[in-house]
Amino acid sequence: MLWLIIPGILLLLCLFPLGIGAVYGKQGPKVYLLLWKVKIPLYPRKPKKPKKEKAPVKPSGNSPRQENKQEPVLAKGEKPTKEAKQEASPAKDKKPSEEAKQEEDAPWDFEKLKSILHLIVPFLGNLRRKIRITRLQGYLLLAGGDPCDLAVNYGRAWAALGNLQALLNQAFVIKKQDLQVGCDFAGDNTLFYGRADITITLGRLLGLVLRYGWKLLKSTKMKKAVE
Repeated sequence: MLWLIIPGILLLLCLFPLGIGAVYGKQGPKVYLLLWKVKIPLYPRKPKKPKKEKAPVKPSGNSPRQENKQEPVLAKGEKPTKEAKQEASPAKDKKPSEEAKQEEDAPWDFEKLKSILHLIVPFLGNLRRKIRITRLQGYLLLAGGDPCDLAVNYGRAWAALGNLQALLNQAFVIKKQDLQVGCDFAGDNTLFYGRADITITLGRLLGLVLRYGWKLLKSTKMKKAVE
């Protein structure tokens, strides 16, 4: 029975969707992590609870410096050793050497960068085809004092929205979308509401990472062997 349960659990994990979502509305921008149907807020962060202030500790007769530092007792005519001087003197922050700075600022081999870019570009292309936009919403309510200008802007907004929808449908798989433009002749401010949820299954993501990670590892090994 166990040999049936374990593959079933692995299959469910591979079908488990992960994603990220964003909302813009009256309360400002919000970003959250999607785990199936659970939303974990990322931005804005919840305010931290103020810590309770501790009661001040009454100082004792001896000062804290005298309690922490115990100077060694030296006999007459005896000089302190180097180790004692190092312990007594405060530790200085070690500055990075000039060689380390030069290594950080040194240019990198362009051929290595090209090999990485040859893998990153197809990886992003395959990732674009694997992800799903589960929800896309956008409401634009135009407002203004001049009705003629408002009508012209209304037509331009619908034309721009039609071009945007064509590009999005060509680039991504969108399950639910609702994009609207409206007019408010009595309003003073233009209002906007938007929401987008992007997800990818764990199995697809692991497949892409393993596939292109193996290619990158293989190319680096081949270059090291040639060198």
